[in-house]
Amino acid sequence: MKNVFSKLIIAACLSLIVSYASAEPAFVSMFDNCQVGWVSAEPLEPAFLPNIVFIRGSGVGIVPNNGLGYTQFHCRTRFDFSQPVPALNFFTFEPVVVMLASFSQACAEVGFCQRGNNGAVVLDGSIGLPCGTALGPTFDWHAVVAPSGQTKIVCKVHESQD
Repeated sequence: MKNVFSKLIIAACLSLIVSYASAEPAFVSMFDNCQVGWVSAEPLEPAFLPNIVFIRGSGVGIVPNNGLGYTQFHCRTRFDFSQPVPALNFFTFEPVVVMLASFSQACAEVGFCQRGNNGAVVLDGSIGLPCGTALGPTFDWHAVVAPSGQTKIVCKVHESQD
């Protein structure tokens, strides 16, 4: 019993030491001009390229105070698959109003869709497309599109290692 009690005391002391950390808050910046890419169900120009569009979202930029040297950009939106939505043509940046492709149409169009938990489409930088941020492009990103249309993309821009 004495051995168990002494281990509990040591564990309690360690948890008090480990759980207390003095840290400055992260820097958070709100922005409303982020965009998330998806596939149009309708053909777009140029005809020889995939029918990809940007949907406007709202987001935040976060510089975490963790010493790991990166900035995160989060962008959220909700895709409406039931009616035409305003978007930007991915290749021409022209405004368009399109129906968004269903999951199966989007996967057939671009050929790199992966299915995540609960039927969500989960993509990341391994598909070969960068995430464009205010600090430049990065391939360290991931996006999740839920069947409900809820969408989130997180892009990390690392400090340059000079």
